[in-house]
Amino acid sequence: MTYSFQNAQEEHLNDIVRIWHEGWNDAHAAIVPAELTQKRTAESLEKRAKDNLANFRVMLADGKVAAFHMIKGDELDQLFVDRAYRGKGAAKALIDDAEEILLENGTKTAWLACAIGNERAAAFYRKAGWIFTREIPLPVYVESGSFTLNVWRFEKRLA
Repeated sequence: MTYSFQNAQEEHLNDIVRIWHEGWNDAHAAIVPAELTQKRTAESLEKRAKDNLANFRVMLADGKVAAFHMIKGDELDQLFVDRAYRGKGAAKALIDDAEEILLENGTKTAWLACAIGNERAAAFYRKAGWIFTREIPLPVYVESGSFTLNVWRFEKRLA
């Protein structure tokens, strides 16, 4: 399958929110505290996506949003693939695009956080050349204040 990439636009918001909400729940709902899962509503993700739209990039397949990533500084902050495109090379194409953008932005060593217990994602990151460095407490965005989640930190030297 051929994928193309572009910076996210407002017209992509509904697809980003849908993919994010479904993907986040598929990967995290069973392994993070219930309190955080309750706060990860589609509405909270929509607000976050609107507030950070300039940091999102979408991957298109057949003219549809198939996946997205969000970069913040030297962090690959979000990476989600639509259920229909999982297992079809989309995640690899998506992370390759994110790494290229990070490198173009001058990042020498990129990092990402992976929820502890998300073995599928951790295996994917390792296969893509990312190295687990340590477990860290990470303040994660929630609308009603702060929430700290212990995560696995992965890094990759890009330059």
